[in-house]
Amino acid sequence: MNAVADVVAGKSESWIHKNGVTILRTENNRFGIVVPNQRTPRVLCVEVDYLGRCYKRDLFNCIMPYRDQLDVNLDECMIRVKEGETVLAELGAQPQGHLYQPWMVVQGEQGHVTENYISVPPALHLTDSAGQRWTFGFITAEKEQSPQGEFAFEVLRDGIGMGEIASRLELRNGVVRVFTRHGWKRWLGREWS
Repeated sequence: MNAVADVVAGKSESWIHKNGVTILRTENNRFGIVVPNQRTPRVLCVEVDYLGRCYKRDLFNCIMPYRDQLDVNLDECMIRVKEGETVLAELGAQPQGHLYQPWMVVQGEQGHVTENYISVPPALHLTDSAGQRWTFGFITAEKEQSPQGEFAFEVLRDGIGMGEIASRLELRNGVVRVFTRHGWKRWLGREWS
């Protein structure tokens, strides 16, 4: 493990060794990948997903260690090493742990915008003009946070909580609206009004 620790300067926070590949994550958003005892050229792919989206993809020859430092919080990243389409090792967790689902975040390029006057429920999600996906989380809100007599859930945009609990979600004239215990609120791009 000492040779691996030398690859990335700093105190090791987490690591995994699987299928002959070691991924090591340290402080200051640094990580490294080592394939010990590899003497023949072999090209592997490192992928970093940040909050459910592909943040970085890079190829490397595994004879030499791979190191990188990211501008995002590695605690919110999944580091994956692949050979072709086969995943050799992964370090990290999907955002929100078991509460995250792939349909909460747009996968790949998105050209579709949800029509006006569509609401969740019955729809599963909405896509606004910026290509962001709006939906609800899984945990039911407390009674005092819910509109009277309705089930309410956390509002998510691209899988991230937006700080509101609501029972309905709508797209009206290009504006996302939510129905909360205080009535309708609109998303203005940076805050609710």
